[in-house]
Amino acid sequence: MFFDQLRILQREGLPGSTELLACFLTSINESCPSTEDQTMLHELYIAQADSMYENGVYKQAEGLYQKALQMQLQKASSRARGSKSDSNGCLDKDITSDIVVKYKVYLCNIGLDRKDEAKTTLESIPAKQRTAKVNMALAKIYHKEGSERCAITSYKEVLRQCPLALEAALGLLNLGVTGAEVASLVMNGISDSQENLEWLSQWIKAHAFTTTKDYTKAADTLASLDTKGPLRNNTITLLSMAEFQFLAGNYTNAKNTYQRVRVLDSLVVKGMDMYSWILAKENNVKELEKLANSLMQVTDKRPEPWIVMAQYCIATKRCTRAIYLAQKAYTLDNYNVQAVIVKGFALMELNKIQEAINHFREAFRLAPHRFEPHQGLVDCYIVAGKLREAFTTAKNCVKTLGAVPQTLTVLAVVLAKDPTGSTHEKAKALMDKALSIDPYYLQAVYVKADIMIQNQDYDEAIELLRNQLIHQSTGQLHRKLGDCLAATNDFQNSLDQYKIAVSMDANDSKAQEGLERVEKASSSLDMSPTDEDDFEQLGDSVDEMSGEISGSEWVNNQFSMSSR
Repeated sequence: MFFDQLRILQREGLPGSTELLACFLTSINESCPSTEDQTMLHELYIAQADSMYENGVYKQAEGLYQKALQMQLQKASSRARGSKSDSNGCLDKDITSDIVVKYKVYLCNIGLDRKDEAKTTLESIPAKQRTAKVNMALAKIYHKEGSERCAITSYKEVLRQCPLALEAALGLLNLGVTGAEVASLVMNGISDSQENLEWLSQWIKAHAFTTTKDYTKAADTLASLDTKGPLRNNTITLLSMAEFQFLAGNYTNAKNTYQRVRVLDSLVVKGMDMYSWILAKENNVKELEKLANSLMQVTDKRPEPWIVMAQYCIATKRCTRAIYLAQKAYTLDNYNVQAVIVKGFALMELNKIQEAINHFREAFRLAPHRFEPHQGLVDCYIVAGKLREAFTTAKNCVKTLGAVPQTLTVLAVVLAKDPTGSTHEKAKALMDKALSIDPYYLQAVYVKADIMIQNQDYDEAIELLRNQLIHQSTGQLHRKLGDCLAATNDFQNSLDQYKIAVSMDANDSKAQEGLERVEKASSSLDMSPTDEDDFEQLGDSVDEMSGEISGSEWVNNQFSMSSR
């Protein structure tokens, strides 16, 4: 009777009562030597352990699971010596299998952050007896520790057992398995289905593009599913599309897609760390704060809310606090690359360059396909005056990620820092190439304009900036146009541009300084010697500012740059 009541408590989801009754029944049955009661004791250990696990008491739960496993081992040994099997009471078919118990031991070890013990427990299960969830757990462990061959084998075994385990399909694609092979594993397993699976084939195809880092095609393929296929307004598809747009450097479309997701489901947490990066680059402090508060109300057990809070703190010049928050995110997920990147930039803001370099190197190790670790390293080397290291890192960035606008721009930034000016034309040529790929890539526009200003090619810079302002408007475009107009003595139009820049970003100190200089210089139409000095100083200040070139601006405005 008691055992039946225990099962009812488990079924009804009453872990506290289950634990109490199981504990009492365990004490009663431990003193009983009968085979039937020993079999029941095995199940009591597991019932009590299950309740403890649900309450987060992992250490005690693991101990009870191990007791249950030891009892089964002893029982198997007895049978091997010729003992009679159970003839009544709980039959073997009613006993929780060792595979199930070992998986629960694995979960306890994960809860205790004992990754090696967790892996060893799963590996102790014979390969032919491993269930899909055991293989998936092993695949993830192997994947994270870099054992690619073992991870691929385990992921494939999952798909053999469950063809629509799409998480395993994504794992294989992430490890470089071709899209055709992954599609074959999935489609062959469900070949008898009468459903229209064209959407699934396209979904796999989109993710397959990421193996060659063609994130633009990946995003476009998912976009076609969103517009033409049955996955219209599907949040998972949109989050993947936004991530690919982000990785391709298309921040404007990524932002729009993330905003669509937020409208569809304001409780979504996944991907919001990347969304916050875009908001931080735009210096959209109000939206960052709103997003951070919203996510913290959803959960504080995921890294994304902490990363968003860290971004907000960087944007509000509280970098020490940001470091703590980013570390908190990393503690929750040691493989979250965004947490490492954000912490690196926070350290750089505090001028802790070597620590920042270490974090960017770790981020690169975790995700060599991400642009931000490369960018962070280049920024650090520029600040430290190590232009040779910055150049080498920028070249490797182009080699690793391809000649795309982002990578070409970061290389041009380094070339533009050459004090002799001998590589400025090469930097300008790189920006021309970047803009030929994406005519509205703002970072390339900024760098090209700065090179022109430094070379005093003000008319060309004015033409470039005005052409861009026809299609997009940012505070930096207006401020740089104000710089050029001031250098050509067009003070009224320069004043207008600085005012627009300040209205768009009240924290843009350079625009504010430019505005004050122009107002002072043009305060009187009556030219006195002092006024002439003011004009000369104005021209000198613009030349000095242009001499800083965009490398310093690239570094100092990581979280305030407007982006496309």
